[in-house]
Amino acid sequence: MEGDFVYVLGYPIGLMASSHQSVVVRGGVIASIPRGDGEWKTDLVIDVTVLPGNSGGPAVMRCQQLDSLKGNQNKVIGIVQGYVSFKEMVVSQQTGEPRGVAVNHSGLAVAVPSDGVFDRMEKFYN
Repeated sequence: MEGDFVYVLGYPIGLMASSHQSVVVRGGVIASIPRGDGEWKTDLVIDVTVLPGNSGGPAVMRCQQLDSLKGNQNKVIGIVQGYVSFKEMVVSQQTGEPRGVAVNHSGLAVAVPSDGVFDRMEKFYN
């Protein structure tokens, strides 16, 4: 559900020194679970900062079990596809004219749900 805690794991490019090649774990929450039909309406939107190198890594949800003998269990809910960016026009303070477009990281990311990964692969390779 929206608001559930989620982890993403990956090896962000250029973030760590070459001598420290361990997985980087970041935490966030599920921001949105779009509902509806269509190929792109089933992706999860997660509120977690991902960087280049996180794509293809797992998105893992922490599950609380009621049975105390089982303890806490985690579940892979998807694969990180990438971050969501937004664009804004850069305007000259001197002339008031547009000077370009700045692309910024929104802090949101998209994950393909686990049950949709093989469907995407079949569509890509066929």
